[in-house]
Amino acid sequence: MKIITGKVLFIFSLIINLYLIILFFGNSKDGFHEFFFNSDCLYLSSLYRDLIVDHNSLNGWSLNPSPNFFPEWPVYFLFNYLSGDFRIASFLYALFNFFGISLLITLIYKTAFQGISWLYLAYVNFAMSTFLLLYIVDGEYILSGLIFLSAFHNGVLISSLLGMWLFLVYLKKEKKYWIPGILFILSFFATLSDRLFLVFFTLPLLSTLVLWKERSLRPKLILTTCWTVAGTIAGFVAFSMFERSSAVSFLEVSGRMFNFEKIPASFEFFTGQMQGYILSGGFRALILLGSAASLIVAIVLSIRFIFSRKSVLPLQAKIGMILLTSFIVIVILNPIINGTYMAITIIRYNIHALFIAVTLSSVFFFYLSEKWKSFRAVFLIIALLISLSQLVFALSYKLPKKAANDFSKELDYYPEKIAIIDSLAGVYNLRNGISDYWHAKQTTFFSKNNLIVRHVYQNLGIYNHVSNKKWYISEPDSNGVPSPLFNFIIVGKSIDSSAIRQHFGNDIDTIYPGYPVILKVPDFYFSRDTKKPAIK
Repeated sequence: MKIITGKVLFIFSLIINLYLIILFFGNSKDGFHEFFFNSDCLYLSSLYRDLIVDHNSLNGWSLNPSPNFFPEWPVYFLFNYLSGDFRIASFLYALFNFFGISLLITLIYKTAFQGISWLYLAYVNFAMSTFLLLYIVDGEYILSGLIFLSAFHNGVLISSLLGMWLFLVYLKKEKKYWIPGILFILSFFATLSDRLFLVFFTLPLLSTLVLWKERSLRPKLILTTCWTVAGTIAGFVAFSMFERSSAVSFLEVSGRMFNFEKIPASFEFFTGQMQGYILSGGFRALILLGSAASLIVAIVLSIRFIFSRKSVLPLQAKIGMILLTSFIVIVILNPIINGTYMAITIIRYNIHALFIAVTLSSVFFFYLSEKWKSFRAVFLIIALLISLSQLVFALSYKLPKKAANDFSKELDYYPEKIAIIDSLAGVYNLRNGISDYWHAKQTTFFSKNNLIVRHVYQNLGIYNHVSNKKWYISEPDSNGVPSPLFNFIIVGKSIDSSAIRQHFGNDIDTIYPGYPVILKVPDFYFSRDTKKPAIK
């Protein structure tokens, strides 16, 4: 009966989280729309349209520093192919991220901490729901929304969690000899996709060597660490070969590793940001304080496992706790010790540690109830109360019919500023245009008139970042006319008005004076020599 109750609660908590996600997206405001569909987040959409729809090749592409080959490309491409719409594909990928992360965490806990019941694993889902409630209740969309984004290192987190689970399965099962080879393949593709895999998995895995004294573990530790390190090195070598190729280029990462001079300022900024979140209260404070408490307990337990001869927990649990604790600590510290944590949005590099830390309480609840049996009833009652309160809140916030209607509208989201541009397209015969990075891709994807806008620098020079060179300079048509031709400019915050006058003089027509300003200009193309506009 207890097992059935635990499984029912676990499944129920998954369903509630799905409903909360529908409420999350159905309640989206303009701020979240700009966040969820910003140009960086349209990276995979751009690749899919260019490679699959327009049948171009990778030759000429400038990719992200972390190109996100795996698992992002195949998963997102599949969603876009099946749905035929980048908005639906983006939402499906958001579901893949959220439930992929939460279910892999569940698998890791189930494998590492033998005997943990579904009741306590339901607390994983309860903890993950706090990120959803953070936006629904408090309106904060950065901490809450990062888990949904397709190009913000969630793919490497999924690869790393998969690696952790495979590693723990290998330690647990006697005849899983194929797993070290799978770890090599995973490490290779994951590192090639995002070199943060070194931080997210390879280094935490190496930390488990502190249990070298456990002789029964040594052969498996040697095999898994050697194959993983080999796969990681091979991934770095392959990426280096890609960088040296002429077909594809990558945006260079700004700054340098281990910038010791900036570590104090980086640490100060990080602690100030966390302090601000805690003092603001609400679910931000709950997530951070809960994560901090779990991390402290995890560190204490890990140190005890390393130096104590007494077996407090089974060996598998010790390995699991050390692996997870190392992950949290290393991922949190990574941008700080590199001296790069100098902006609020840098949390995109280490928020993944919170997904583990905030859910780790479920493991501690399990072991508390194992030591003191009376706690089992307490945690069952608490789980029932949380489930009931979430259900009441969700239904009182929005009934299913209303939630479904609001959500369906989001799948057809059409920004007002794009509607304005579209309304001018037929009147002024707009075809291809240019703008800054943040306006260009949004216009291209949301336009219902198939307007194409390419991003440029302030001086109107080609900005070949996350784009194909052929978007700017292609082969002339049969009459020798340069291709493609452009005839309008969307003036965002970064376009230099003096550069516009320099190229077009007074032959400029302001067809929309609001924000962003839209200018009609004479037909122009991009010069192969100057990489700047040249009038036809």
